[in-house]
Amino acid sequence: MEEKKGFRYRSLFWPVVLISVGVFWLLGNLGILPEHSLWTLIRLWPLALIVIGLDIMIGRPSPVIGGLIGLGAVALVLVLVFAGPSLGLTPPETELITERFTERIGNATSARVNLDLTIGKTTIDALSDPNTLIDAELTYVGEINFAVQGDKQKTISLSHRAPRFDFGDWFRITDTDTKRVWWDIGLSPEIPLTLNIDGSIGQSIIDLSGLQIEDLEVEGDVGDFHITLPATEETYDAYLNGGVGAFEVIIQQGAAVNLTIDGGVGKFVIDVPADAAVRVEADMDIGNVSVPSNFVRVSSGDDDFIGESGIWETPGFDDAKVRIVIVFKGGVGDLTVR
Repeated sequence: MEEKKGFRYRSLFWPVVLISVGVFWLLGNLGILPEHSLWTLIRLWPLALIVIGLDIMIGRPSPVIGGLIGLGAVALVLVLVFAGPSLGLTPPETELITERFTERIGNATSARVNLDLTIGKTTIDALSDPNTLIDAELTYVGEINFAVQGDKQKTISLSHRAPRFDFGDWFRITDTDTKRVWWDIGLSPEIPLTLNIDGSIGQSIIDLSGLQIEDLEVEGDVGDFHITLPATEETYDAYLNGGVGAFEVIIQQGAAVNLTIDGGVGKFVIDVPADAAVRVEADMDIGNVSVPSNFVRVSSGDDDFIGESGIWETPGFDDAKVRIVIVFKGGVGDLTVR
């Protein structure tokens, strides 16, 4: 006797939920959803447990019932997201503080400047006042630590500490608030500087034109960096550690710099002067290397199908007095030198 095979119903609950999550994500990226929506969803996360419980109890025997539960959950979320303000489900007001921090040069003949950036946009450039070492105008949430040590060799530390939130309150800072968080930092071109920058979430425009940089270190986080490296009297070292985001680096005419890059996730674009003596050493994890047509490949490296390696030089590099050396290690993304 042939044994009958039982038929097992498959609930439509999870397909409906996954499709809806994708739609919500797309609407959020397009800016259609209200900016408080993510905060509202986080605050109401226990509803997910209730809906999943209902699907387990009564949705599994029938795909139709499971689908209806999923559609009902999506409809409820839509109502709560768009009706959040009228129901009182909006994030509390964020207190933004604007403050200015300055330090005079005084007797300083050199300085080390440590900058720990915050969420938002940051600009760093040279000051016009010859008597000021640092002038920082900051709009922020939380607390700022500004410390100065030393007399002739000064050390300046500027860091940010975010307020302590409950889990859901981490999402109370809306997109509008983030756009209003702005750090504008000016540094003195009068004395040599060792500059350490620890990035955060947002865009950083670092224009070091005219500054006497002796050593530079930039730690990327999440966001885009636009960095201009200056021409100085002596060769200096610059180190960039990529995070998640794109790096655009402009090297000024006449600069002599040893640039070391640990790639992150994102592309690197480096603009070099047209007549500069340049050497590029690359060992990519995933990505390709693009250099100008006048560069000569002097070493092939160990290429594989996902990462390119090699050494490229401009003609006459070994005889040049002013050189740019770029060493790129690892990373997921392309390296373009142009």
